[in-house]
Amino acid sequence: MKIKYTQLVSLLSFCAAGSSFAAIVNVGSLTTYNGGIADIVVTLDGVNIANGFAGTGFFSVADSAVLTYILNNDWTNLKSAFTATIGTDNFNSGLDFALGLGNTPGAFAINNSNFDPTLYLGQSIYTFMSGAASVAATDGGAFALFKHTQTLTADPTSPPIPNSYDLDLKNGDLLVGEYGISTVDLTGAGGPASATVTSINIVPETSSTLLGAMGALLLLRRRRN
Repeated sequence: MKIKYTQLVSLLSFCAAGSSFAAIVNVGSLTTYNGGIADIVVTLDGVNIANGFAGTGFFSVADSAVLTYILNNDWTNLKSAFTATIGTDNFNSGLDFALGLGNTPGAFAINNSNFDPTLYLGQSIYTFMSGAASVAATDGGAFALFKHTQTLTADPTSPPIPNSYDLDLKNGDLLVGEYGISTVDLTGAGGPASATVTSINIVPETSSTLLGAMGALLLLRRRRN
């Protein structure tokens, strides 16, 4: 039996469409999503954010273009190129969901139980954090940007692609913002009343870590020349 070209294309399209599936993606301030206190909270000028925007997703440009935007303080193009495809949350309800606490500003938890990773295999994942209500509403460079180490990739074992992904704010690079120290209120959780944790502080300047890395790279190039 001969198959016409149009029939073959239709068959391949059907197979491709049927190959997608749903996976669970967790992103947030917790390294364990079954309990425990926040490992990292987000602050604005050193104060835990009570509201605001946290979104995880992808850029429509290459990673190198993202770095160029940051180095040039081109916040307009940087923000317009980002889409929180995986999901969003604020800095209050996320920890409420994870721990059942009343009010814990600065922490968030994003959960997408119906995400199709096959659409974004191999792309770098970023989390955008701001005191504003959205990316578009964020003023200038007053936000934090974290690039996660983990990507949505195929696993050589079975199943071919993982069914779940857990992303935190420790495994990766803070491209915009500064690391600091903050306090998490544990009232109502039992045990101590508070705990000191790492914070990501939002500042309208390029991360000193990124500037140091780029400076070292430029120095290396000069030495080679």
